Amino acid sequence: MRVPPLRRDTVAQLKADFPQWTFVVNGGLLETLYIEHELARADGVMLGRAAYHNPWRLIEWEGLAFARESQPLVKP
Repeated sequence: MRVPPLRRDTVAQLKADFPQWTFVVNGGLLETLYIEHELARADGVMLGRAAYHNPWRLIEWEGLAFARESQPLVKP
């Protein structure tokens, strides 16, 4: 499967030009630092393959999405 190139800077520019519209970065984010960076520039992020391959990371990332700290109920 070929993944098309991601254009995160384009999404950020569109958000800056049209702040009243909702823009979401479509995937390609594997680390918390990158997710935080994109959430500062866009309205949301999609975490398809990253979440599929390592679902425990969703617990960590939930806090970013809902602006609160989250702790896992059970550690992997």
